[in-house]
Amino acid sequence: MLGTYWRRASAEDRAAVTDALLYAIAHRLADRLERTQDKTFTVLGTKALANGDILVRSEFRRPLHRPTSVDWRVRHCRGQLCVGDVFVDGGSVTVQQRDRIAQMLAGNGGSIPALVVDLRKGRV
Repeated sequence: MLGTYWRRASAEDRAAVTDALLYAIAHRLADRLERTQDKTFTVLGTKALANGDILVRSEFRRPLHRPTSVDWRVRHCRGQLCVGDVFVDGGSVTVQQRDRIAQMLAGNGGSIPALVVDLRKGRV
């Protein structure tokens, strides 16, 4: 996700950005799910993918709006299932995050510590 910035980063910076990214993802997902209280969530089905991942197809419906497609790419990680990516109306959340982080790094001169601060403040 961080490309050349990651390769140049110290082990300490890598650990800090990994921790901050997990924090940002968890809080952003929690905020978004909290806003779904007036919506109906339906699992539409699953599909096994060639690489062993599972695509869980779902949608959110709310009154007077079209359904929002939400697909979850799930994989096995250390004996449990992990979400590898989420696709909202066909768009990858991982790709969106990667692009946003690349913009932030370009804007701050490639500073991993500044990126960590932004992640912790919810700017991604």
